[in-house]
Amino acid sequence: MAAPASEGAGAEPMALALFTRDARLGMQGVLESQLALSAQIERLSSELHRARASELPAVEPCTASLITSRRRVAAVNATLVQVQDRLARIEKLASALPLAGAPAGASIAPGLSTVA
Repeated sequence: MAAPASEGAGAEPMALALFTRDARLGMQGVLESQLALSAQIERLSSELHRARASELPAVEPCTASLITSRRRVAAVNATLVQVQDRLARIEKLASALPLAGAPAGASIAPGLSTVA
């Protein structure tokens, strides 16, 4: 038995809201781990710079590798922030969509209303 058109129409915006929420939570975890990784790379990099100053052999390749890793982590962090901003905009747009079959002023996000 097919669902009435009014029930199916509300499922898409709700699915979008759930998807964006789950994606944001996942990306928040990734961003936190990237920040922790960045802090560890910074710590290790400073230790290697101190070791290089004390003339320990074969530190230069490790230092160069860490500098490259630091740049990559910074680029990933910047990308994550951009994606989080985009998801926030999508959630804002999704919350403004009225739910099919719902009373006037109902929206996807609880607590938000499309009624001015």
